[in-house]
Amino acid sequence: MKDYKELSKRSFNQKAGTYLRTHDHKVTAHLKNAALVDIQPSAGEKLLDIGCGIGDLLSGFSKRANSSDLYGIDYADNMIHQAKKNLVGVDLSIGDAENLPYDNDSFDYVVTCAAFHHLPNPVRALTEMKRVLKKDGRVFIYDYTVPCGLRYIVNFFIRFSPEGDYKIYSGKELKRMLERTGFRDVSDKKLNSNGFCVNAHK
Repeated sequence: MKDYKELSKRSFNQKAGTYLRTHDHKVTAHLKNAALVDIQPSAGEKLLDIGCGIGDLLSGFSKRANSSDLYGIDYADNMIHQAKKNLVGVDLSIGDAENLPYDNDSFDYVVTCAAFHHLPNPVRALTEMKRVLKKDGRVFIYDYTVPCGLRYIVNFFIRFSPEGDYKIYSGKELKRMLERTGFRDVSDKKLNSNGFCVNAHK
């Protein structure tokens, strides 16, 4: 059976030192820019970035004047090592989105950008996100997509990807998944021709 996690880990470990110059960064930067507009943590609130990579999204949050508590986790250890070089005062961990090393009811916000399509057990990951969120906490999932007809073709061939891609979703497809996982007030929005955000409350 294909090990999507190990493929993702190997791919991103190789890219860690030059990530800002990669195609991955260029095509997903707008998702992180959208997150910085949409999510406004208040002083003392805790935010977790799942699949934080080298910490470029967390860097954007850390530059704000408030004193929100920032956490990041990524499966690729080289990405976390790079993030530690880029960030000060952020709690960074190597770990698995499907088995988060945090207590129940820990975070006010959970966000993931351009990472959800790598997760081979998406419902398990959503269940973990819900578990670590506080009551009324919010989850924001940003990812890229492709038009419906093309998405079926892409998802057929994605199984041969050496980079650990698991499945490309539409916003509406992911919205239904969050609803089935027990999130409430679930909404999705299109960001541009190839990006979307789904957000919800616990």
